[in-house]
Amino acid sequence: MRLASCRLGAGEYPLGGDEKMDVVKVIAPGWVHRSPSFDKASLLEYNTIVNEKGFAVNCVTPTYNAIIVAAARDNDDTDRSNDSIDSDSSRGPTPLGRKKPDLTAPGVGIVSTDVGGGWDIGSGTSYAAPHVAGALILAWDYGIWDPALLKAWLINSAEDRGAPGWDVEWGWGYIDLDAAYDQIDYTLVGSVSAYDKWYSGTMNAGEKVTIAWKKHSGYPLTDLDLYLYDSNGNLLDSSEFTRDNVEQVKLDSGSNVSVYIRVHCWSCSLPNQTQTFGLAAGSPLQPVSAPWWWGGSTPAKTSLADRKKPRSEGKIFALYNNYPNPCNPETWIPYQLAADAHVVIHIYNAKGQLVRTLDLGNQRAGAHITKDKAAYWDGKNDEGSFVASGVYFYTLEVNGKEIGTRKMIMSK
Repeated sequence: MRLASCRLGAGEYPLGGDEKMDVVKVIAPGWVHRSPSFDKASLLEYNTIVNEKGFAVNCVTPTYNAIIVAAARDNDDTDRSNDSIDSDSSRGPTPLGRKKPDLTAPGVGIVSTDVGGGWDIGSGTSYAAPHVAGALILAWDYGIWDPALLKAWLINSAEDRGAPGWDVEWGWGYIDLDAAYDQIDYTLVGSVSAYDKWYSGTMNAGEKVTIAWKKHSGYPLTDLDLYLYDSNGNLLDSSEFTRDNVEQVKLDSGSNVSVYIRVHCWSCSLPNQTQTFGLAAGSPLQPVSAPWWWGGSTPAKTSLADRKKPRSEGKIFALYNNYPNPCNPETWIPYQLAADAHVVIHIYNAKGQLVRTLDLGNQRAGAHITKDKAAYWDGKNDEGSFVASGVYFYTLEVNGKEIGTRKMIMSK
């Protein structure tokens, strides 16, 4: 394992591609001067992010695994409450909408060694990135080595600043090593190869769960999604970014809430069809089988009569991923209703043509997750013929209003 903390300026490039070697890279997105030493092709090879002085990421590069660091002004005191983002710190996202920067660290008036000897005071992301590199070294000393897990851990424990979740200035948040130390034992490395990986535990209001995974050279980015449910199957939060290898969910309210975490593998092109990820949380989580309301094993000491009792009323209208997916030919489409409503599922082919309408009529409020509650599709169109293999999209319509759209694959 190697750690490269580096800045991007004229003629300065990181060591090695982060998709091609076992290396954690912490990068300060510095200003790039248009000079003969600037080699865009080399930067693309090194998989790094380049920022112009115009404060926007303007070089489309395949950086996924590096940790991009923004700079904050800490006012040279120990009070974090008055810290602010530095006006010279580059802003995200990338031109293609990817979420960079990842983290923010102090980067104004930092005392450091000088290349000519002695000490100097400097400012910028070049002085912010070493804070994150130092945090990683401390984690290594503790025994955490997995690069994706290290990234998930620092992001999950970061203090959320600016807009909730990721934002263009602070990224996922302001690095907080006190919180990181408190959460270091709530980290784990997992893998998912077919659809879902489940975890359970308890969470308190404000706690987050974050996953990060590695993009492998020569393969498309694996698309993982992250979901947070309560013990009755009500969806509390979800994260479904398609262009990034970080997902995060958060519990907004409650104390000691029993929860399930679902890591869903939407697509994976790796040879073994298995994606390893790092998971970080604010409380302990344990791997479990799919919960009974998802079609898994029935929990112990729960009678059939109890399982048939109406579940607690859902708080939101939501459409979930169908299962199985890919399907051949039948599949179930789970959804959730915040109130009694008339429900219709529309299924479209890849050209946007309507192939099937499932009018479910009036449905009761709650989580319609299990096979006896979810919408059922037999793989046929409205004419009664089986549809061809391919990509299909389905929408949830509640009382005439479209709630959401998801994708499924028919594979025969």
